[in-house]
Amino acid sequence: VAADDSNKYVTFHELQKQAHSVRAFLVKRGFKEGEVACLVLSNCIEWAVFALGTMAAGGTVSGASAMFTDYELERQFADSHCTIVLTDDGQLPKVHKKLSKTAPLSSLLSAFAVLPKIRLFRPAYLNGRT
Repeated sequence: VAADDSNKYVTFHELQKQAHSVRAFLVKRGFKEGEVACLVLSNCIEWAVFALGTMAAGGTVSGASAMFTDYELERQFADSHCTIVLTDDGQLPKVHKKLSKTAPLSSLLSAFAVLPKIRLFRPAYLNGRT
């Protein structure tokens, strides 16, 4: 198992496949080597998938806490010079609101990437473990 929490388990193979899917997603949308992707997520397995996918595309990761205030989120976007924001469904309204009110970042509105929920994977040898 590469990562696990009480609800999700991801093997190294699944992690690699998902990270390369994120890389392909970024490259297809014009993300270039040296650019910055801002991750607005809580602590979760998806954070690792986004980060590894961004790095596989030659990018840099700038993490933003899901607990950031609107001001902190605005500063994170501006200070990091991010060209894309990667988030999940839970953070999307907050991120969208902040980007739509930040003139220099309005071009990011079409660059949202929402990773589909990672499939529940529980190896057989972990059955019964809590």
